[in-house]
Amino acid sequence: MVISLVSGRCATSTVLPGAALLGLNSSAPLRRSVNSGQHVNGQAVVYFSGYASGRRYPARPLGRSQFTRHSSSTPSRSSAASTTTTPTSTTSTTATTPPSAATSTSTSTSTLSPINPPSSTLPAPLSLPEKSDAGPKEKVTYFIALGKAYLSFYKTGLKNVYHNYRASIPLRKTLGLPIYIPTSPAPPPRTAALSRADFQLLHRSAHDVRRMMPFAIILLICGEMTPLVVLAIGNAVTPRTCRTEKQDAKALDKRIKAKTAALRDLDSDSTAGKKAARALWRGVPVDISGAVKNARDADVLRACAVLGLKGGEGLGLPLPVPLLTPLVVRGLYRPRLQRWLEYLKADDALIIQGGGLAGLSKEEVQIAVHERGGVDVGAGFSGRDAEFRERRWLSGWLGVTGEK
Repeated sequence: MVISLVSGRCATSTVLPGAALLGLNSSAPLRRSVNSGQHVNGQAVVYFSGYASGRRYPARPLGRSQFTRHSSSTPSRSSAASTTTTPTSTTSTTATTPPSAATSTSTSTSTLSPINPPSSTLPAPLSLPEKSDAGPKEKVTYFIALGKAYLSFYKTGLKNVYHNYRASIPLRKTLGLPIYIPTSPAPPPRTAALSRADFQLLHRSAHDVRRMMPFAIILLICGEMTPLVVLAIGNAVTPRTCRTEKQDAKALDKRIKAKTAALRDLDSDSTAGKKAARALWRGVPVDISGAVKNARDADVLRACAVLGLKGGEGLGLPLPVPLLTPLVVRGLYRPRLQRWLEYLKADDALIIQGGGLAGLSKEEVQIAVHERGGVDVGAGFSGRDAEFRERRWLSGWLGVTGEK
């Protein structure tokens, strides 16, 4: 850091973390200048100055937390500060929003636990303004603040997607996975050397990066109206870090209905047919490839509906010619089901390797239960009651795994 005794300004050279998203050269230094005599709302104001990759970056005020976060000097003691190291140790991101935005979008992430992935892989907290029942002017102010809160929430989610992707690159290079077109990790034994935290970081970053560009286009076009558009189109193009509680609740309700419809005609099946059908979604089979290959088309579609791999209710497919169903099942749903069961098998092994359910956080338990088809386990319950039922259900799943 260089301090000028004449001007009273200090400047530091650093690299802008989101430079790649702005079309800048991430390796080019970007100079920031601090005028210690200027304050906004009690915080020192930091301004960008200089050039990056031959393109002038617009000056704008930043909070002190953003300056200390990317400074090359000693880390800040503030809890809002963020440090980025190797993906297996600590990866933290913090987004500072303008004081006028009524939202809480700070996300501090760390991989101190070998079993829980960074919290940046989950949605940031969303704080909405209180609804006002006053006159039209107050209502307009409320809706403006509401739109800004959602906009800041989505921007934070996209930043977390980018930082998670950057943190996963060293792991991808080690495992020989594609970097520019991220894919989920291959099944064991390649993932056996990973912790579950790293495994989930790779899996979720690949999932979110593939949805980052279409969601960013929607956000750019729709702006503050994005929440309404997202509720209409669902989770198909929404990264996990950009999903609100209302959106998750709507998707969960759809999955519960799809599961109920898929299992409705199972009681009329024979005992042997029930056992063969349940082997695909009541635990991970020992021979995944053989079980999926030998399963009936209806059992494959039923398992996909239970595990959330198929849209719509029931086992029917929206095809113009019913004779195409076997071709679609063989070409689309059987490979999808096999990949998902292999993912669950790897995740089950890493949960046990990391110490079992005792180390899983409440959020991770819920995600693990939903990924395994237990979307209706905690339905109608909340708080500790829902968590207790989900932990008990997941414990039974892990006991079943490998026994079929």
